Amino acid sequence: MVKATGEPGYGASVQLRGATSINASGRSQAPLYIIDGIIIDPSISGSPMGDISPDDVQSIEIIKGAAGASEYGARAANGVIAITTKRGSEIGLGQTRFNYKMEQGYNELNGSIETNGSHFYKVDPATGYFIDSDSGEPYDPRDDTKNPEPNNYSDSSWANGYYFADQPYKYVATGEAGDGSPVLLPDNGGRPGFNHVDRFFSDGNFTKHNFSMSRNAESYNVFVSLSNHSEDGVFGDYIDGFNRNTFRLNTDVKLPYGIKLGFSSLLSKSLKEEANTGAFFDITFFPWDVDILKTDANGEFYIQPDPRNQEEANPVYQIANNERLSTRNRALLGTNFSWSITPQFKAVGSMSFDRSARQWKNYYPKGWLTVLPSPNYNDGNLGKTSTSEEAINGDVGLTYATQRGDMDLIVRGRYNYESYNYNYNSGSAWKLAVGDVPKNR
Repeated sequence: MVKATGEPGYGASVQLRGATSINASGRSQAPLYIIDGIIIDPSISGSPMGDISPDDVQSIEIIKGAAGASEYGARAANGVIAITTKRGSEIGLGQTRFNYKMEQGYNELNGSIETNGSHFYKVDPATGYFIDSDSGEPYDPRDDTKNPEPNNYSDSSWANGYYFADQPYKYVATGEAGDGSPVLLPDNGGRPGFNHVDRFFSDGNFTKHNFSMSRNAESYNVFVSLSNHSEDGVFGDYIDGFNRNTFRLNTDVKLPYGIKLGFSSLLSKSLKEEANTGAFFDITFFPWDVDILKTDANGEFYIQPDPRNQEEANPVYQIANNERLSTRNRALLGTNFSWSITPQFKAVGSMSFDRSARQWKNYYPKGWLTVLPSPNYNDGNLGKTSTSEEAINGDVGLTYATQRGDMDLIVRGRYNYESYNYNYNSGSAWKLAVGDVPKNR
């Protein structure tokens, strides 16, 4: 079991057996999921693990090998995970139980990437400014038209191009050159500068609420639950993270004449605001004299906080202003029946419906800043995709079982029905005419 990313809301990838094909990759190696009899193929509609509240689960069974293939056919080649959720029958007969559960905690970055807080440039001893490589004169460290002169390891030709970054920074390099005197860097434990990893990431809270009602009566049992899961992640200062709401209703009814009916349902809606994962790496490229959280006169983060680097954009600006929203709605509905017509003759049937609808939005507002001009983004850019998948599975069967002397005679007949529908739509726009239009998530 592997979680592909540390972002909140992502379901884990599960593999029960080794690869079954030389072309197998990703979800094609995932097992078949059976949730209360509802068949879910993750290669079609995605893994259901991110849609189910763990508090609703009663039991999990792993089925591998011929046992799974005999029941579910070729779709079970990678194994089967059968999940049974609570139905109310697990409590005592005649009992009604209400349950409320709350969890509160926080997420923190597990480990950190240590970066060098020193430099290898020549410094004017009188002012502490860098020395310009062209003029040989000290200059304001915020001036992006200058380049600092490297301090060679030695004057020997064999050491040309070798530098030791062992000198501490002194001034904040982010800002407008000539706008007053450069500001001294914070001491930061004896090594002046900003530790960007510590400033960029923050502990994020997570909260889980679950309310459920169970009832077990003589002729029926029922289970109802409502749950909410919200999680900030380690980007809590800049994005909203993940939020999921679920509703579940399971019930079984015993009718006269040996008839039993069952119904299972799950409605899940989740919203996830994502971050450009490149920011995790970009943040380690900035020297300690750069202030990635500094804002200009308009209150915007500087898109180019390092005057010496004409390529690296400020990841804080990108995450704070680029809206990347993923929404997912899922409905799982299933029903089953059994009818003992005679002691020897029994009819069974089931029908399940799985619908997954996903929307993706990637929005760059009008006026988006880039280090180098980019007409397709500077005037705004909007991309949207919509994906919906529906799967219907049904079966009806008859079983005749009797005993003839020392021989057991069992005859079965079954009819199966499967249906699948997939829709995908996408659109994009750039050079937006207006900005700050009302947002509808």
